[in-house]
Amino acid sequence: FWLKLQRHPDEGPGLHPQCSASPARTSVRASAMPTPTSYGATWSIGQEAAEKRGDGGARAALLACLLMAVVVSEGYDFGVLNGAMVLIKEDFGITTLEVSLLAAVTPLAIIPGTMIGSHLADWLGRWCALLMNCVLLAVGPLGMAMSSTLSALVMFRIVVGVGIGAGLVVVNMYLAEITPAELRGRFTMMEDGGVNIGILLGYIANSSLMGSKDDWRWMLGFGTVLPSLVAVLLLLPQVPESPRWLFMAGFEAEAEATLVRFVGEDEARLSLALMREQRQQVLESRSEASGGSPTPEDSRIFGGWLSTVAEAVRNPQFARTLLAGVTVSVAQLACGMPIVLYFSSTVLKQTMSTRDAFRVTMLIGFVKLLFLGVALLLLERAGRRALLLSSCIAVTLATFWLAMSFHNPDDIFTPALGFLVFTAAHSFGLGPVTYVYLAEVFPTEWRSKGMALTLSSSRIFAIVQLIGFPVMLEEVGATETFALQAAINAVLVGTIWAFVHETGGHTLERVSADCAMFATMGA
Repeated sequence: FWLKLQRHPDEGPGLHPQCSASPARTSVRASAMPTPTSYGATWSIGQEAAEKRGDGGARAALLACLLMAVVVSEGYDFGVLNGAMVLIKEDFGITTLEVSLLAAVTPLAIIPGTMIGSHLADWLGRWCALLMNCVLLAVGPLGMAMSSTLSALVMFRIVVGVGIGAGLVVVNMYLAEITPAELRGRFTMMEDGGVNIGILLGYIANSSLMGSKDDWRWMLGFGTVLPSLVAVLLLLPQVPESPRWLFMAGFEAEAEATLVRFVGEDEARLSLALMREQRQQVLESRSEASGGSPTPEDSRIFGGWLSTVAEAVRNPQFARTLLAGVTVSVAQLACGMPIVLYFSSTVLKQTMSTRDAFRVTMLIGFVKLLFLGVALLLLERAGRRALLLSSCIAVTLATFWLAMSFHNPDDIFTPALGFLVFTAAHSFGLGPVTYVYLAEVFPTEWRSKGMALTLSSSRIFAIVQLIGFPVMLEEVGATETFALQAAINAVLVGTIWAFVHETGGHTLERVSADCAMFATMGA
């Protein structure tokens, strides 16, 4: 395990022995894993490409299922805390403000988690970052279940938050970089599917374990099972490093061997040609900025934090791409989804019993899964931008419905229906499509840092909601609180319309070129 994490002394920055293996070992590892498809100005990826790739798509599906187990554990934490917080508040005798802080500490920890995951993914590789992500997600829930004080519980929630933040960056990025273009959207969307399954499992655990001895401890403790299992499976030699990371780290032979094995020689040749062209453009840009000439070592360097900010200031095309990513990421959470995830049971307790509130929350989990299927069916037909826009409009209407539904305190069905409609609207667009969009919109050299910055910005809004919502609910009431949220959502509709462009239907390299053209037109 330790050898896999160490850098090889002769292989440059961020390379561990798994990535610097001999050609024989590389071919063995490559034989179990699909890789990105090719790019060409007029290249169409269809049945012919699938036939040449053989069973690569099936291998990609197996890998996507393995990584989905990671995000299932992330979703389980979201879902189980919804009910566990009610029981923790009673067990520890904490105040409403302390409950808010307990809920908000996770998205707060997600911010440094995205930064850490991004850095590890570029430095040690996507594979090592995935492994460390699983370790954090296994340790955190176990620590929470064993906590005897509020401070210990908060500390391990921070650990979970860092793990979730790292996973949001690394899992999406790895899947986008290693799956065929015609399957990339669906496989990347599986992350949100995993989150939804995890949330549903958390709701089921709440309803099933409520009333048993140490109920909330068992609810939280079960979250350690899946990440522990995935961490073991990642150690198998059939799980390789991302070929795009290998290429950007200077290991073209290994990247090419993987591409040829899984997408065929023609597609691999076209894809590598464009990657070399884009890398040369990056090197020339850096040489102009520094006044020097590019060196072979430069090909191993990914964009750093300062260089990412400098690129956004210097390059209006990249700035427009970053703005599009921030817009989508912020809309995903600022629309009010954290309120539903963490406080639906708390809100519904105003009109029904605790057990009935848990049952409605469990039904919310089923609705999320159902409408994720709708998103899977529409993703490649309607496109990313259309789904994001229509979802945000529907979420705005659902939030307005919630604001109106609390006028009559004796009505127990209308608020529950409002939460279900909100969840359905979020789950066919803003929920799953956001992860697809962020994994596609950034060029490879900026992908990890761009995703970290956009995901971090959205978590700031989640923190404000999780701290402010319980207080506003007590001070001004549900109607006024949800009315304010509806107004915010209306603004989000306008920002998506103005700044978000389409990324579907192309390889990652073609997406980068299209984004540059869109930014030029917008300017």
